[in-house]
Amino acid sequence: MSDQWREAVESWDPEAPPPGFAERVVAQARAERQPQPRSRPRSRRGWIALAAAAALILAAIYGPEWPDRGRQVGPGPVALSEGVQAEADAGAALSWSVALGGATTVQQHAGRVFYRVTPGTDLAVTTPGGRVTALGTCLTVEVIPMDRAHPLKKPIVAALGGAAISAAVLVTVYEGRVAADTEAGAVEATPGQSVILAPGQAPTPARLEVTAQATAQIERLEAEKRALTAQVSSLEVALKAARRPAPADPNKAAALVEQIEVLQQALDEEQALRQDQEGEPQAFPAELPEAYQEAGLRASFEAMLAELPVEAEITEIDCSEYPCIVYGQATDLSERREQIEAATEQLQAAVQAEYPKEEANHSVSIWGTSVETEAGVTQQDHFSIAPYPKGDQDEAAHEALRLRLRHRKQQHQRDWMKAQRR
Repeated sequence: MSDQWREAVESWDPEAPPPGFAERVVAQARAERQPQPRSRPRSRRGWIALAAAAALILAAIYGPEWPDRGRQVGPGPVALSEGVQAEADAGAALSWSVALGGATTVQQHAGRVFYRVTPGTDLAVTTPGGRVTALGTCLTVEVIPMDRAHPLKKPIVAALGGAAISAAVLVTVYEGRVAADTEAGAVEATPGQSVILAPGQAPTPARLEVTAQATAQIERLEAEKRALTAQVSSLEVALKAARRPAPADPNKAAALVEQIEVLQQALDEEQALRQDQEGEPQAFPAELPEAYQEAGLRASFEAMLAELPVEAEITEIDCSEYPCIVYGQATDLSERREQIEAATEQLQAAVQAEYPKEEANHSVSIWGTSVETEAGVTQQDHFSIAPYPKGDQDEAAHEALRLRLRHRKQQHQRDWMKAQRR
């Protein structure tokens, strides 16, 4: 008996029988002892009716969710449902269930998980810090323990005003809109925004350097690739030496061939993983309106930045592949955070006005870094925006373009941070 059946049976509170019930049962039993005419076999319609009744009983027990469930501990990709894909990092732990309509409910207990939600699919993630709901979006949810070391522990405590908490959850939105709520309040986050959820605390918007972990992961993969490539080259040299006519050791040569095959397989898997993370370069369409080319983008964004309440500039327009990405930063390093926030919202509104959603897609990222000034350490805000016209691409082609855009923006951020460390 499953746990749900057992709970249903144990929670059933039977009503008291009506008066005379026992007497009627005894009388019926005595009457059934008398010979009865043979009953006709149950018709097919009768069996269908019984099956329908059984389905109704199961629906009453399980509620709106059918027993389509799963659990994962540790790293790796997993399809939670037809419309929700997840990529769990090391240390992640989650369980999930899928309703009859496809809505997916996740219990994320620990670690960091990236979710990709197909438009039209509901996703709800319950964490130790609060609840996250999304519809057609890409986001990460990371459960951060406060009782041990973590790269984001100090900035999160500072963002929460020094509140003592057992765990916090960092939600970062890459595409779409996400609602995040706790028992103390609720907020809505858009692309480029992060929110901190903690027990007993209202959701807190966060402007943290959350790319540090992604940078470390990519650098680790690059180091592993260099090490594997070096090992393959070294073994190939040793194999050539072992295959020379004299002296030759067949066993040594065979062992080297096997080692090369193993290392080559590992290298191929690492390259496939990088391709899954980085995507493929996208070609420009044959006819692209001038508004989406470098000159048109520069003119439009310079006009938008001139209207902002803070000083900002374009640092680069990357048209090395499709679509072009406009990079920029705020040059005003004062502590006027309210004006900075207002400028960010004004810029996003201006982009939507210049490139309406009916005609264009927008890939928007906002991120901040710590900068030392004469007045002390402050935060500098950066943006990367890639408007591109809507076409007749299918969902797979559009998803490949979005994946490549994410990689290009992350690579730009990594290059910028490396340049600052020199």
